[in-house]
Amino acid sequence: MVISGKNNWKDIDELLFTSLSKALSSIKKEFEFFNGPFKDVGYAIQRTNPGEYYHWHIDGGSHQFSDRQLVAIWYLNDVNGPGGETEFINQNVKIKPEIGKLILFPPFWTHEHRGVKLQKGVKYIATTWVVFK
Repeated sequence: MVISGKNNWKDIDELLFTSLSKALSSIKKEFEFFNGPFKDVGYAIQRTNPGEYYHWHIDGGSHQFSDRQLVAIWYLNDVNGPGGETEFINQNVKIKPEIGKLILFPPFWTHEHRGVKLQKGVKYIATTWVVFK
C-alpha cells in the first residue's frame, strides 16, 4: 500500500523521510563518492502473513529501474520467527526483523535477496528506493 501523498499517512511519511535522511547523511560521510543529490520515490507499507514469502530478486538493473541507487527497508514490528528474515544470497546473511531497524543496500545483482517464508505471526515493512534527483 503506497502511503506517500495520502493525508492520513503524512505523519508516518515524515518519520520515514527523517529516518532515511539521517541514514543517507551517515553513508555520505563514509563513502565520499555517494553524494547525490538523492530523493526517495515515496513509501509503501507491506504486510506478510504466515506462509507467505517473497522470491529471490533484485530491485534494479533494468531500464525501468535503472535510476535506483539504494533500497530502504524498515521493519515495523518484531518477528520472532521462525522465518520472516530478509536473506542475501551472495553475502550469506539473514536480517532478523526488529521494530525500527532500517536496512539499506544496493539494488543491483550483487545484492540478490528474498523475504524468507514466515512461519508464524505477521511482518510489516515500509520500503522505498533512493534515486538521483
